[in-house]
Amino acid sequence: MNIKKKFFYNYSNLIKDNILDFILLVFLLTLEVIIITSSVLTIIPISDFILNTNQEEFNTITSYFVEVLKIVNFDVSLRNIIVLFFIIEFSKIVISFFIAKKILDLRFKLHLRLFKNIFRNTLNTSNNFFEKFNSGILLNTFTILVKGISSSFATIAMQFALIIKFIALITIPLFLNAKLVIINLSIFAIVFFPMKMITKLSYNLGKKITFHRNTFTKKINECLQSIKLIFVFNNQEKQISNTYKDLAKVNISEKKHMLLDALVLNSYRPLGIISAGIAFIIYYENFYVGVEISKTIAVFWSLLSAAPVLGNIINNNMSVINLLPGLEQYNKLLKNTKKYSLKKNLFNKKIKPFNFKNSIVFKNVTFYYEKKYKLFRKKSFKIIKNQTTIIHGPSGSGKSTLIDLILGFKKPKSGSILVDNVSLDKINQNNFFSILGYVPQDPFLFNASIKENLMWAKDDGNLEDINEALKLSLSYDFVKKFKNGLNTNVGERGLKLSGGQRQRIALARVLMLRPKILILDEATNSLDKKSKNIINQVLNSLKGKKTIIIVNHDASVNLQYDKKIII
Repeated sequence: MNIKKKFFYNYSNLIKDNILDFILLVFLLTLEVIIITSSVLTIIPISDFILNTNQEEFNTITSYFVEVLKIVNFDVSLRNIIVLFFIIEFSKIVISFFIAKKILDLRFKLHLRLFKNIFRNTLNTSNNFFEKFNSGILLNTFTILVKGISSSFATIAMQFALIIKFIALITIPLFLNAKLVIINLSIFAIVFFPMKMITKLSYNLGKKITFHRNTFTKKINECLQSIKLIFVFNNQEKQISNTYKDLAKVNISEKKHMLLDALVLNSYRPLGIISAGIAFIIYYENFYVGVEISKTIAVFWSLLSAAPVLGNIINNNMSVINLLPGLEQYNKLLKNTKKYSLKKNLFNKKIKPFNFKNSIVFKNVTFYYEKKYKLFRKKSFKIIKNQTTIIHGPSGSGKSTLIDLILGFKKPKSGSILVDNVSLDKINQNNFFSILGYVPQDPFLFNASIKENLMWAKDDGNLEDINEALKLSLSYDFVKKFKNGLNTNVGERGLKLSGGQRQRIALARVLMLRPKILILDEATNSLDKKSKNIINQVLNSLKGKKTIIIVNHDASVNLQYDKKIII
């Protein structure tokens, strides 16, 4: 698909999805054109009144202008017409400000809409989506690209208005002096000739900018996620150097685009003015034809006004072409969110709790990432309601993958997973999640208070729910000892708490939901013996009351259980 087709395909969809806002933008910008055109027309009678004291020598436009003013009882004089001209020019300022404000309002509204759309759809996808697109692509799209796309939307609307403005500014002098304008337009045509080459160059630079931004954002994210590892390996300078190189590539690509942009702005506008000047020189003798002088001034004024408009059209075209690769990436992500979408709507607020009655059954389940390395081959087992089941096996055996299969984040290559004899694929995932509680190996806590972290799980919870969850997780006593109690900030990722405290708060957060099925994926793996014993004590107290599934590679785990599944 060539650049032209890519442009129309991607931007036409963007406009179609936001057609009302687009029409409003074009209307407002066209209104500005009318005001500008009016100011150009006002130049003619001013020139006539200055150069011709005898009203019988006025040209046709001035005569019509005077007649219209007389109809509205306007006192026609040079002074009053100049005042009218100033009023029109001032109106341009007021209307331009209003339009600029409206453009910003619509642009930022679109920014929020685009972000919400892609973010909502991304959070409604399976793990396969996140395996396909790395954090750099996602973060760059959510932040920089979405903002750029909303800006380009306003720019395209402006293009329509600028084209109308250019046509209007050319039409007036064409009516007044066709020969002069034809020469000027011929020179304009020469200005447009290299557009195809500039468009292609701008698009390629846009692709490079998007790619390098993706890479740079990914490196920054990886750096922050592995900050302790960087310190331990004493690799700060190495990380700085690698990230700096990626940022330098972003800057080089952006600088090239800015230089191209500057070339257009500094070349096309003067060329447009020169073309108007050449045409004016050729017809310079019109100054000596009394009645034609005012027309010549109006033509020159109009052509001078058209020159920067042409420059803006070309410059805006470069901007939207440069942002086209970003819009393509946005649309590609959006398309893939639908491809990898969890079939059930995670954002359906009308969740009906799933009535878990009997068991979860793996029936001849086979799963693999690469066909020759199969994690499970026709694996079958049963997890009984209100029993504690341990899933045991060495690292890399697929224990966490098995949990992803139970959660529905991954699908078996063959075989089936049944919940109460119903295929997991046919169960509303919202409803199924409503009875689940999940604690990963490295629990994530938000950089907020303990209370806010617990309320995140259940925003309609109360103090009684919080205290119950803290007591069940054996967290109540240590939270009470904190100076700020429940209002204690846990720090980013909960790093102000010890590993055992962090794990227990994560468990308390899950217990806020009163889940029927509790899943812990290596939840005690990185804890000291004392913390492990506390977590095990909590789980033992819940035995027989909930269906508990525990992934653990430690064969000597001190935990009461009903069944052990060896992977």
